Amino acid sequence: VQTCALPICKAIQRDTFDLYVLDINLPGEDGLRICQRIRLSGDVTPIIMVTARGEDIDRIICTS
Repeated sequence: VQTCALPICKAIQRDTFDLYVLDINLPGEDGLRICQRIRLSGDVTPIIMVTARGEDIDRIICTS
């Protein structure tokens, strides 16, 4: 379990995962950017996005 973006990015490059759980509000780099990095690398591992935000737009952005 990592709580900020830099160690997450390093772990993604180094290790293989069965599932990612990303918080949109990660310090350093938000979970949406990390999600984009994962997908752009060709990784199709499932991703669950979590957030304390309650706006509809936040939910829409996570699913696109």
